Amino acid sequence: MNIPESNYKASRKYRSSNCRQINIELNKSIDEDILVWLDSQENKSGYLKKLIREDMARQGFEMPRTDKEE
Repeated sequence: MNIPESNYKASRKYRSSNCRQINIELNKSIDEDILVWLDSQENKSGYLKKLIREDMARQGFEMPRTDKEE
């Protein structure tokens, strides 16, 4: 199934404006336990975001206000 070029360009434009990718490097030997666990997760991105948000809540993190919110 071919995806129309216009859809590809629109998706790429959306991602470049609205998304940011963060990569981590894990050692296959040292971090094997983490890799096995992450591989068992159905949604790795969702799982990691959930863990981070739970940690943020535990630490009482609040987003800084911006001028737009005033």
